[in-house]
Amino acid sequence: MKRARTTLALAAFAVVGVAIFVDRTEATPPPDNVWLRAPLLHFDASGPTLGGFDHTSLTVFSDGLVSYVVRPPAPSPPFSNRYRAKAMLIPMGHVRQLMGELTEAGVFWIEDEPVGVVDIPMRTVTAFRAQGNQTIAHTYNYFAGFGEPYEAVEEVIEKFIDQHFPGF
Repeated sequence: MKRARTTLALAAFAVVGVAIFVDRTEATPPPDNVWLRAPLLHFDASGPTLGGFDHTSLTVFSDGLVSYVVRPPAPSPPFSNRYRAKAMLIPMGHVRQLMGELTEAGVFWIEDEPVGVVDIPMRTVTAFRAQGNQTIAHTYNYFAGFGEPYEAVEEVIEKFIDQHFPGF
């Protein structure tokens, strides 16, 4: 049987010029996710402002881990290391609520804003969603984000930050 498969594959290669070997004797199911942690949202605002370099980063994971990093602009030497960071676990209901509000605001279909600005940090939003055992990511960038839909998503993210990192 094995010799017949090999002969058939060689004959196909001779005729077509390509041989593709597919062994369908054993179907392998896709692997299960072992860990509950997968990214659901990453928000980043980085770049120069009139007050200095600004950097903000928020990452929310499916198991409730949230990481928030801020380097606010201030009169200090450029590229100083004045970062503040905090990570914590939040209830899964808050994660589901965040992703529901972001989905309703259009996070999975917004496109890049075509207008560039020099003194406003570029914002990058990446939202992840499960599709079977795969993860689909959608990323878009904007500077000022005037009007819908950019303001709606940023409003949801700012509300989430204010709720979980008050006064940070």
